[in-house]
Amino acid sequence: LEVVRSAENKRFIDYIRYLNEQKEKGASLRTRAEQERDPIRRATFEQQLKDLDRGVRSYQQELIDKDPDALVARVVRMSIPVDPPQPLLPDGRVDSVGAYYAYRDHFWDHTDLTDPRIVR
Repeated sequence: LEVVRSAENKRFIDYIRYLNEQKEKGASLRTRAEQERDPIRRATFEQQLKDLDRGVRSYQQELIDKDPDALVARVVRMSIPVDPPQPLLPDGRVDSVGAYYAYRDHFWDHTDLTDPRIVR
């Protein structure tokens, strides 16, 4: 697929291609980790998976930071899961009901509902 005269569409297509490349690398690493019997080598593959995930998150954040008002940046921001605060009970355990309400209250944090490009 080739995009002509649309920088934003080109950035989006490049982003999708990047995700597909990383997905293939991740699938390969995941398969190798699952098949590996040696715990040290398995840990190496798992660390590579974590590094791959960090790289994708960093790429997403760079895309957002480069032009935060671009539609592609807003779409990418919406794909990033929210990380609401985890309320604790007096005994120090996570309050599962409070966690539900915190997640519910923050569900739309990364979505700009005032942007007509998102809502229509």
